[in-house]
Amino acid sequence: MNTQNEIRRLDLWWVWNYEREQQRLDKASAAGLHLVRPGKLWSFYNRDDSTRYVYRLDYQTGLRTAAARRDYLNLYQDAGWTHIGSWMNWRYFRREWSPVAVTEIYTDKESLKAQYNRIRTVLGVVFLAEMPILFVNAVNTATAPRQHISPASGAVAVGLLLAAIGLLGYGFIAMTRKIRRLNGR
Repeated sequence: MNTQNEIRRLDLWWVWNYEREQQRLDKASAAGLHLVRPGKLWSFYNRDDSTRYVYRLDYQTGLRTAAARRDYLNLYQDAGWTHIGSWMNWRYFRREWSPVAVTEIYTDKESLKAQYNRIRTVLGVVFLAEMPILFVNAVNTATAPRQHISPASGAVAVGLLLAAIGLLGYGFIAMTRKIRRLNGR
């Protein structure tokens, strides 16, 4: 449902670097462009120069029941945050910008570390799940009769899987480094 006031923008970002996405949303808001609906690739914004927001993202994997989601959202609402929407397990929040207000949703190291661990765990699980898929594709490419799969298409599939696994591994390492920095190492 796209209203005439909505602007659609391509929003791609890496989960291990979600802080940059928050900064990008903050800068867009300072310029009068406010997120109204996050999406998988496309997000929707409204233009309004009369207000400015601060945006924060939270990654939550354990909100399986309606009661858990309601309690979670109420906690943020009580702290002054408005829930904008969700994409996958990412929750988007905003509050009006103020030069003196607390603008972080995690104000202690343990909560931030838990956030990093949730992200790292999912990256690690998907990384491990992709390994057998890579192996099967590599074996099929090398051994399949040529009428079922061409060597070029098999190589492309293996290459794409290697790139995905590389990115997942990089993200896992990036989140591990963030956790270590919080621990003072």
